[in-house]
Amino acid sequence: MLDHEKEPPSAALDAYRIAQYVLTHKKRPMPTLKQMQEELMQADTTETIRKRIRDVEAQHMLDMDQMDKSHAEEYLQNAHEMYVCLDEFQYRRKDNGDNIDEESRGNMEKYYAGSRHCIPQEARWEVEMKHLRDAHLALIYPLRRELEEQERREVEERERQKAFPRSIADYYSKSEQVQLRIARFLFVTDEIRKEKMLTEFGWASRQVKPLQEIYNKDVS
Repeated sequence: MLDHEKEPPSAALDAYRIAQYVLTHKKRPMPTLKQMQEELMQADTTETIRKRIRDVEAQHMLDMDQMDKSHAEEYLQNAHEMYVCLDEFQYRRKDNGDNIDEESRGNMEKYYAGSRHCIPQEARWEVEMKHLRDAHLALIYPLRRELEEQERREVEERERQKAFPRSIADYYSKSEQVQLRIARFLFVTDEIRKEKMLTEFGWASRQVKPLQEIYNKDVS
C-alpha cells in the first residue's frame, strides 16, 4: 500500500521536473577565462548589442521549441502508461467471470476520454512556459534599454565630432580623421575654398573663428 504521507508534494515534483529539464535540454558551453576577459574588455556598440539581442532571441526560440518537445514526450509517455495499465479483466463480474460490468467499464472509458481533453499536466506546462518567457523578458528588456542608450550616445558623439572645436583641448578630443579635416581648413588661406569647406561640413563662421584666431596667432 502506498504511504501518501511520504509522497513528495506537487511543488517539489514540479521543481524536480524543471531541474531535470534544465540539466537535459539547456546545456550551455562554458566560455573560457580568456573569452570572458575579452568580452569584458570589448567596448559596446549598437552592433554588438544588437547581436546580443539576436543571440538571446534565437536562444529563446530554441528553448521554447525544446520545451514544447519535452511536453509532447511527457504527454505521449503518460498516454502510453495509461494504455498499458488498462486491464479488461477488472470489469468482469465477480459472480460470473464471463460477464462484463458495463457500468464500471463505461465509467473508466469516460475517464480515459476525459483525460485526452483535460490534460492533468497542462497547468504545470503553462507555468513552465511562463517561467521561460519571464526569464527571457528579464534578459531582453535591459538589452533593449541598453541599445536605446547606446544609440543616443552614438548620435551625440557623431554630432560632437561634426562640430568644429572651439579650443585646442576640444580639437584633440576629436578623432584623427576629424583632426586632419580641421587642420586642412585652418591651413587653407583661400577664402573660396574655406567657404566650400564650411558648406561641406556644416560649420558656421562663428564656430570656426575662435580656433582660427588661435591658429593664426601661433603661426604669425
